[in-house]
Amino acid sequence: MIENIFKNQLIFPNFLVLILYLFFHYINFPLLNLFERVFNLYDAPHLSGYLIYLPHGIRVITFLLFGVKILPAILIAQTIAGIDFINFANNDYLLTIALSLASLPCVLFAVLLLFRKFQVSYEKLTLLNIMLIVMLSSLLNSFLSYCSRIIFDYHFNEPLQNFFSKKLFEFLIGDIIGSLIIIFLLTIYSRFRVKA
Repeated sequence: MIENIFKNQLIFPNFLVLILYLFFHYINFPLLNLFERVFNLYDAPHLSGYLIYLPHGIRVITFLLFGVKILPAILIAQTIAGIDFINFANNDYLLTIALSLASLPCVLFAVLLLFRKFQVSYEKLTLLNIMLIVMLSSLLNSFLSYCSRIIFDYHFNEPLQNFFSKKLFEFLIGDIIGSLIIIFLLTIYSRFRVKA
């Protein structure tokens, strides 16, 4: 029975993505605390709170590995992470679902845009192409999340004009840095695995 689950081409990738996304979501905050201590960012908590978001890297890499069949796991993982991350104060579950749905297709749109505009083959991705997908999907994710927050009037107790310039940039930087860390960890893992 259990071996059939691991052989299933739909259940196993979704289960793996769900576990990885939530694992990196929950280690993200201890990593931020370590980052604050190392770089002495206690005076700028508004910047360091969004400086790294590792699950975006998981979202990009797992989408590139498994394709659209992992979208259900991404949606579930983003919703669980959103309930934990956003709604600690106001229990706005509709906002959480809207944000999860808004950011769900960001990697898909980035891959499609890269393919349509630059004819990059999905099967022959280089590190440069992966970085372009990271940048585009981070930009799309930040913008779609921002639009969802405007619709639901959720602006972190700041005026909306300040929210656009500040939070959008912070979300973008956090997604990019988080993705770069995940790609770096995968590169190190693959090098050690080849040597062993």
